[in-house]
Amino acid sequence: MRLRKPTDGVSIAAMSDSLHDFVVDQLQDWKGRWPEVARGSGVSARTIEKIARREVIDPKVSNVEKLARYFREHKAN
Repeated sequence: MRLRKPTDGVSIAAMSDSLHDFVVDQLQDWKGRWPEVARGSGVSARTIEKIARREVIDPKVSNVEKLARYFREHKAN
């Protein structure tokens, strides 16, 4: 597995305060397309809903990383 440098993908400044905040912000931008995000990221649609609505305050790191990776590779239209 290749480790990414912080300069790869989205800038750190664009991630706000944390990776979790970055993912929640992106989920708001992708609202209405969460099924697409679920399929593309490998995170269940229900988990995405819970993270986006902040029902889960401390989601699994692996889910946050999968979502962040997906958003780095895809732009919301």
